[in-house]
Amino acid sequence: MELELIPGTRNKKRILLTDAGRELEKNTTDRLRGAEIRAYGKLSAEELNSYLEMTRKLTAALREETEKL
Repeated sequence: MELELIPGTRNKKRILLTDAGRELEKNTTDRLRGAEIRAYGKLSAEELNSYLEMTRKLTAALREETEKL
């Protein structure tokens, strides 16, 4: 990681990834995405549909609750 001074500020800095950091992020993201795809592939169609329906309901409930904050 690198710190870069934000122009026009006295002490605010932006955190940037180095080339090595960007490569690590890409490799890690790609590996995790593959693991997620393989994990979903282990669910039956019925299990996947149930999971998606519960996720939709939970997302809607969380949205409703956070709007009250």
